[in-house]
Amino acid sequence: MVQTRSPSQKDPLFCSRCAFVLRTSRFLSTVLLLLLLLLQSARGLRISEGFAMGSKLPDAKTDPNSYQNDDRTLYHLPPPPRCERHHTERDDYDLDALATALETDGVVVLPDVYSKEQIEAFREAHSQNFSIVTKLMAGRDVRPIDKPYRHDFDTKRYYLMPHYSIEDEETGESDEVIEISPGRLDYTFGMNPYWDDDEEEEEEEECGDEKNPFASLEFRRPKILAELMDRMLRSDYKSYAGALPVSAANDNDSDDNESNSNVPRDGPWHRDVYLLFDDETVDVGLPHPYYFTVLIPLVETSAENGATEFLLGSHRQTCGEALQRSGNSFQPRIQPGSVVVFDGRICHRGRGNNTREDRTVLYMVWTKRWYNDY
Repeated sequence: MVQTRSPSQKDPLFCSRCAFVLRTSRFLSTVLLLLLLLLQSARGLRISEGFAMGSKLPDAKTDPNSYQNDDRTLYHLPPPPRCERHHTERDDYDLDALATALETDGVVVLPDVYSKEQIEAFREAHSQNFSIVTKLMAGRDVRPIDKPYRHDFDTKRYYLMPHYSIEDEETGESDEVIEISPGRLDYTFGMNPYWDDDEEEEEEEECGDEKNPFASLEFRRPKILAELMDRMLRSDYKSYAGALPVSAANDNDSDDNESNSNVPRDGPWHRDVYLLFDDETVDVGLPHPYYFTVLIPLVETSAENGATEFLLGSHRQTCGEALQRSGNSFQPRIQPGSVVVFDGRICHRGRGNNTREDRTVLYMVWTKRWYNDY
């Protein structure tokens, strides 16, 4: 007679096998978890080694170059250079007030960012660079080509402007020079040595080059400007520099000679940013800024020599609304050493230079990395 085991009875051999399988699965799970932890640690180490700040990530709560919200931590790109930021002439700025002014008016003046000695060094460097640019523009093989240039205001607008393609055979640097109007140029040639954020740079390049003021930390990242951009852009931003020389009025020019092409003209009202959604009501309603322009005059700018004019608050308004408002025009008189910072969405224009002296203004553009300034 075959004996059968009731369901309540346990097979000792079966139970032993189950226990072995259970122990083995637990062991394998533990090994797998350890491997995952080791892999994550190695990945974190590689990330931390990618920062110029050291072998581990900074504390986002105390590090001024990090931004932390409720669910994530963001680190600035490009990372700060290994050396400290260059201190400005004064250190009593109210960062909160400056940020509030930018959010409310769209433009703010930072006084005494650069010293007289620094401005003089910038003037000399620009003069040498400008001589190279004009010489290359006058080359026999260089011919201006009229190309569409976006100058958005209420809608997308394109202006045909002469573009000069220049190349320095000695350095290999090439660029396009835009003739915005007769006597008014815009170029970045020679203004951005060592500014490639995507390439690893040598220590001396990151900390600046005393022989080239435009490569120096004192020009690229003055303390108050760097802190303000950190506050406004938060993380993942980039920057570059350029020049906006405007020629003086010629002796033969006269105010009533409107047909003279060399008479300085007022530039058109425009925004520095392109319309992202083909609808300015959407762009001005975006909650966070993503583009700032910094004007660095090398001479005093005023209404007489065509200082930039702004419509206060227009970075939050349509162009029609901004132009209809009265009393919102702002054309600051700026001394060399001070700078103007403005939201790229604000409506503004350059005025004509009616003096007998050139008006030279350098500029920087600070944008989120996703913005393509083509």
